[in-house]
Amino acid sequence: MAISATPDDSLPASSSPINSSERDLQPFFVLHRATPPQKSSGPVKTRRKIDLSSSEEADLDEDCKRLQIKTFDFVWSRIEATIKDVLRNINNNVFDEIHTWVRATFDTIKSRGIPSFAQATRSCPISTDAASRQLFTGEHGVC
Repeated sequence: MAISATPDDSLPASSSPINSSERDLQPFFVLHRATPPQKSSGPVKTRRKIDLSSSEEADLDEDCKRLQIKTFDFVWSRIEATIKDVLRNINNNVFDEIHTWVRATFDTIKSRGIPSFAQATRSCPISTDAASRQLFTGEHGVC
């Protein structure tokens, strides 16, 4: 078998000595010159800007405004429905609390028996229970 020549053997003797590490990197630094741009002899195509007439632009603007109003109405109706639901739930909770307070007060008064005329016409509550003296304020507290 013949021994192949190493890169050192292929270099001419007159060339300057190059380190082996430089020789290893040398193929990676080969630069190519870009080809010059060719000028075409044919007609040059230019892009045309689509020219819309003013009536078409006005139609597009009206369509856009109509779409914006339609979208706003839809979004606003959803917001309004949500607000109404929240208020309805708040009102239901308040009326439930009022109903509970009225029932508790009525049950307390009813459990004391039938009041006499003097007890029924006096300014303070019939019962001395704190729950019957409590005025509903929307909060749980004694006035």
